Amino acid sequence: MSMNRCLTILFILLVMISFGSQASSSAQLNLKASVTALYDIQLTALTASLNLDIIKGNKGTLVARAVETCNARDGYDVLASSQNNGQLRNGDSAVVKTSYTLRYSSGAYKGLTTVPQIVYSISSLSKKTKKTQNINVNVTALPNAAAGVYADQVTFTIQAR
Repeated sequence: MSMNRCLTILFILLVMISFGSQASSSAQLNLKASVTALYDIQLTALTASLNLDIIKGNKGTLVARAVETCNARDGYDVLASSQNNGQLRNGDSAVVKTSYTLRYSSGAYKGLTTVPQIVYSISSLSKKTKKTQNINVNVTALPNAAAGVYADQVTFTIQAR
């Protein structure tokens, strides 16, 4: 076999090998999912919330339960504010009133204002969490209270940290 013929056969083999390797292809499939952040708070008022004792006052009275649901890795804060600045006011005369403090979960009792303030905080979560918290109040006695309905409205908010 001549040298030219050997080179020709070698060349043809190399061309066939290179075409064979170029005949393949590849493609990528990217998979992903997303989970929307969830912040939810639900309240269940207990009968005691509507039967507070203005004359004698209340100490540590359980008035509601809150259920918080959250899945944010950075945690969450629960805030509370009072329509009447932390006072139970007589519906017939707003100047007739008594104050109260509120405790959320096992935190300290706080006097509320119209400005939302943090009453509970979780610094981080590793999964969706659902917690039930007690809400208690201390009501300052008003022994000489005038007749009427004394009320306030407390707003609870759950938000990202």
